[in-house]
Amino acid sequence: MSTQLSSFDRWLVRLVRIAAMVCLLAAAGVLWQVAALVGELRQGMTAIGSRMERAAATVDRLADEVDALGDRVDTLRTDTRQALHVDDVRQLAASMTDLHAGMTAESPEPVAPEAAQEIDHLLGLLQGEGLTYAAGDNTDSPTAFRLKAELKRRTYADAEASAERFIDRISTETFGDRAYVVRFPDGDERPVRDWLRDELDRYRREAPHD
Repeated sequence: MSTQLSSFDRWLVRLVRIAAMVCLLAAAGVLWQVAALVGELRQGMTAIGSRMERAAATVDRLADEVDALGDRVDTLRTDTRQALHVDDVRQLAASMTDLHAGMTAESPEPVAPEAAQEIDHLLGLLQGEGLTYAAGDNTDSPTAFRLKAELKRRTYADAEASAERFIDRISTETFGDRAYVVRFPDGDERPVRDWLRDELDRYRREAPHD
């Protein structure tokens, strides 16, 4: 009876061992699958991280390009305004109302050739480099002031009667009668009337005489 039990015990031990081995193999298979899944997840996360880094770098590059484009647009806008004298044109348009008040219905007097030459010479001086014109708080660039002078020359009937009369017309504002001053690049300034009168005298002295 004891011999039979020993055989049964040995058979039971073998069965338990086999079952244990099966369980270990199954567990190993599960662990292998889990490890494989973890590896795939890790690779996927690494790929996602790389893509996110590339996307972040792309966004930064695009942001830099947008900033650079904005700077170029601002520079182009500034260059365009300067090239077209936008501010001068606006100031000139604002002065049209003032000029309209000085219009006259009188027929213009014939212009003497000498007076026309003198006025043309003075107009050329108005647009000297580095000059600024001011009347009170209002300032004009050389281009804007010359355009105003050209308009007054064609608007007022007596503006071309003589160079002196032309100087009187352009030396003050239409409204308020504030006198213009000219500011030179060295910081000095003079009333426009005095400056142009001196320049007119110099021009007449240096002009050839028949």
